[in-house]
Order: sequence, then C-alpha cells, then structure tokens
Amino acid sequence: MRPLLVLSAALALAPPAPAATAALSPNPARFGEVVTATVVAPQGENVQVEFGPYAPVAAPERTGTTVTYRLQCLSQGCAPPRTVHFPPAYVDGAKVAWPALRLVGRVPDSALAKSPPRWRKQTAFPPPSYRLRPGLLAVLLVAAAALLVAGAVALVAVELRRRRRFEEQRIADARPPLERALALLRESERRPAPDRRKALALVSRELPADDALEQTATALAWRRGEPGAERIEQVADALEQELAK
Repeated sequence: MRPLLVLSAALALAPPAPAATAALSPNPARFGEVVTATVVAPQGENVQVEFGPYAPVAAPERTGTTVTYRLQCLSQGCAPPRTVHFPPAYVDGAKVAWPALRLVGRVPDSALAKSPPRWRKQTAFPPPSYRLRPGLLAVLLVAAAALLVAGAVALVAVELRRRRRFEEQRIADARPPLERALALLRESERRPAPDRRKALALVSRELPADDALEQTATALAWRRGEPGAERIEQVADALEQELAK
C-alpha cells in the first residue's frame, strides 16, 4: 500500500496541465486587414473553430502546439466601428473563448475632425428624374386618346350622314339607272375633269359590256387627257338616242 500512497501524493503535487489559449492579432484591426487567429493547445490535437463573418484566406498552419489561422472580412458586416465576437473554439471538447475583435477605420478620428472628407460612397440609387412628371404625362395621354376617339366618332358621323343623303337621293330619284347616269353625264359638262370621268365611268357601268357606246365611255373615262365637253355631249346625245329607241 505504501507505493500507491507515494504515487497518489506525487500526482497531487504535480502541476496541472497548461490550458489552451486563443489570441487575435492585430487587435484592434482596420477594415479589410488580415487578422491572425492563434490557438495554443499544449495537450490538444482536435481543434474546432468558427470565424463568421470572417473567412480564412489560407489553410491553417500547425507548428507544435500552435495552430494559426489567417482571416479577412470585406463585407458590410465588418464595417467599422464595430466589435466582432467569434464563437468559442473547442480543443478536445474544452471551450476556449476568443478575445473581442475591435474594428476601427483606416483613417483616425483626429484626422477626420481636422479635414472631413468631401466625398461619400453612394450606396442607394438616386431618385429618378423625368422630363415630364408621370402624373402630367398620364393626363396628357388620356386627353390625346379622348381627342382621337372624338375625331374617329366625328368621321364616322360624317360618313354616315353622307351615306344617308346618298340613299335619300337614290330613293327619291325613281328614274332607271341609265337615265340617271345620262342626267349626271350632262351635268358633268360644266364640272371639272374628275367629275366628268366619274360620270363616264357610271355610264359605262350601266351599259352592256359589248355595247359600242360602253367602250367609248370607258375609253374617255380613262384617257390621258381630260375628256372635253364636246366629247361628253356626243356621248350623252348618243345615249339619249339609244334610250329613245
């Protein structure tokens, strides 16, 4: 029993195993600067770490009992001034706390107080600009659409009125179509050349296709020169004689 007592006493007097430690350098750190995280684990082989929002920029390095990580953060979550608290590291299941990492600006506050910067990084879209306000443009477009609709309605009304007058005249004139064409042909002698051509075309349409007078009226209606009043009168006389038969 005496050797066991000696061994127990020796173990009780032996110094405890050194605990694992964690350090950050530099601290405080500037935005975008690479931070070195170091874990010293004299008795630890299994080291688990997490560094959000920082991310490693190289593979971890192990030298004896020391594990080194090189970290960097370029996101908005690391914009100074800010303090970042990393989740604790675990060395063989034992929790090891990291010191708080303080983030500072790259320009000292004293320099900013003496010479404030004249520029500012724009992070939001500028307000839209218009040559014409959207509300006013909508009103103008609606007004233009209303004018177009009113113009279309007016044109339809004019055309309907013209057709109604034409139908009324046609119904009121009970003469046969060929006699009516003859009367229009004689009236066209005092009218411009386009009206003469229309009257001749109407006569040719009312005559049979194989009629000689129909061919004469068609030729006069589509000739290059203007159909003269004498030729119109000749065709009208010939048509009148044909109707008298």
